[in-house]
Amino acid sequence: MAMPNTNGHGPKRAILYVRVSTEEQAKSGYSIPEQLRELRTYAAREGYRVIEEAIDDGHSGADPHRPGLRRVMELAEGGAIDVVLAKKRNRLFRSRLYRLLWDQDLGALGVKLIALDDTGNRFGDAMQDEFAEWEREEIARRTQEGLLEKCRSGLVVKRKRAAYGYRATADGNALEVSEPEMEVVRRIFRAVAEGSSVRSVRLSLERSGVPAPSGISRWNHTTIRNMLENDLYAPHTHEEVVQLVEPAVAARLEEGRLYGLWAWNTRKTTRRKVWDEAAGEFKTRYSYAPRPREEWLFVPVPDAGIPREAVEAARRSLKDNARKPSKADKRFWELSGGILRCGECGHTLRPNTTRTSSGKRFHYYGCRSRYNTGPARDCSNNKLLRAERIEARVWEFVCGLLRDPERIRAGLDRLVEEERKNAGRDPERDAEFWSRKISEVEVERRGYHRLAARGHMADEELAAALSELDETRETAERELEAARARGEALERLEHDRDTLLESYAGTIRDTLDDLTHEERHRVYKLLRLNVHARPDWPLEIMGVFAEVAEEAEASLSSGKLSPLSV
Repeated sequence: MAMPNTNGHGPKRAILYVRVSTEEQAKSGYSIPEQLRELRTYAAREGYRVIEEAIDDGHSGADPHRPGLRRVMELAEGGAIDVVLAKKRNRLFRSRLYRLLWDQDLGALGVKLIALDDTGNRFGDAMQDEFAEWEREEIARRTQEGLLEKCRSGLVVKRKRAAYGYRATADGNALEVSEPEMEVVRRIFRAVAEGSSVRSVRLSLERSGVPAPSGISRWNHTTIRNMLENDLYAPHTHEEVVQLVEPAVAARLEEGRLYGLWAWNTRKTTRRKVWDEAAGEFKTRYSYAPRPREEWLFVPVPDAGIPREAVEAARRSLKDNARKPSKADKRFWELSGGILRCGECGHTLRPNTTRTSSGKRFHYYGCRSRYNTGPARDCSNNKLLRAERIEARVWEFVCGLLRDPERIRAGLDRLVEEERKNAGRDPERDAEFWSRKISEVEVERRGYHRLAARGHMADEELAAALSELDETRETAERELEAARARGEALERLEHDRDTLLESYAGTIRDTLDDLTHEERHRVYKLLRLNVHARPDWPLEIMGVFAEVAEEAEASLSSGKLSPLSV
């Protein structure tokens, strides 16, 4: 446990703290050199001995996990400082709560936070902190409103990288077609419209040496699917676009011309800091929630040149393009479809078939990563596993579960419990809580309106109260939706558990060997089976069923199968 600072002799030791956010870097009054100059002068005048200077360049005042602040706490816990100096209180925090917490924590260590604009009055300082927090919220609100208004006026928001197939104009306010890339987009739509799978399109692009939008050689299934579903590449008539944009924007459109639709405000982004144990630092994590389509804003852009018939055919084909187990070489591969994975890189193992000069065929599973991108991907797993042997060994393990209904029930129950644990809370209780919160918000809203009607609240007070309630309701609705989604996922899992127990466990223990390859694959999916293969390691059954097997039978310790000779 860190001990409080006990420095009782000599000048007080200080650390100078300075910060600028991205927006404030251009403001001379908030520049790093200017802040440091004033703080050094103040420290010399007060007789402080400067131990270190902590700088947070481009960090928000709402972030309590900034590197400079972490350094301040490290020195405070080590008893190396007595004072933390900042030019302004809002350089330290734009949240009154964080300021109070840090005052308390540093005070317990004998360290004092000092800003040059401190009033020395508790109420005056509290007002400054409240204003700084309000100012931060206003900056965020004005920025968002500015971006929305820009889109309403028919201009796109400049991004680090324009949508694939387009490039930003010189002023960054519009898009124009980039023909080399757009020809690739047209190729993707044509191929899928003609019946090609997303996987075959991906392989075709990689074999042709076409770089992905990110610039790497490997394409992603999700990237291709997003392109096919994006209205940016679909042709829209003048009449269709007019219904979606502001009148001033519609007036600038040419009748008889086709347009693509660039969309903004399609999702809400939430950013949070989480501690990364491996890196030993906080990392930023983002979560996204889709917004209702009626909140989307559209900006007309030049047509991609893809016929409407091709777009509609490609999207129809996409609906039936769900990932299925491989039937390569007229064989059903039981462990394909995401069940068997490489223990080195995590990619799925793909089917391979070789033929001897006499015509005899051999079936293998091999690492998909190495096959698609070569050894440069740093996957050392070049092992090929004979399909018949590995499938037989995995089925042998699963049969041991299915012939013991109690063991499989225990495994499935544990799987459900793990899903509940991973969800963090009870989805039903969460849904009930957030539903109640929404009802409470509505009650409070009616109460505020009654107070305003009776003259007990000014218009400004009513607007502020309703705005706060709107934020609470938005949060509650988002959490309610997430809780319901977690509940539905658990219901599906419990349904799969009951289906498996009714259809397989115990009732057909004498006919397990007669199950077809397709039925075995269905069992693996119901069991959420996950098998990892390493080049120098036995196959490993991952998850709760391996744990149940280990507890039930020492012979299947850790759920590992003996090495295969292939």
